[in-house]
Amino acid sequence: IYTEDTAKAISGGSFDRMYGQIGHPDDDMISLSRASHLIHKTFMVGNDLWAEYSIIDSEHGRLLYDLLQNGDFVLRPRGYGTINPDGTIGSNYQLISFDFIRIEDDAFKSN
Repeated sequence: IYTEDTAKAISGGSFDRMYGQIGHPDDDMISLSRASHLIHKTFMVGNDLWAEYSIIDSEHGRLLYDLLQNGDFVLRPRGYGTINPDGTIGSNYQLISFDFIRIEDDAFKSN
């Protein structure tokens, strides 16, 4: 669970080359051959964390573009760190990427 404090810590970032993928890999490896978009910056809007991105002109970027036209997706942060006993992300969280996830596949869609 990403707390408001975690979201605020992630926000305000400007990134030189933060690539993202379709789906949410379980590891911390960014596969450039599977990259679909590039994150430029993150910011808060109310209690929500937002990201400014562009779609890459590549096979996976074109697939992402098509998927966004036909379905509901959300950008979800990917990182690593500890999880507190209450299920929230620990203060040592390190952001790796933001990936596009189909809402119906997303574990937090009901939250």
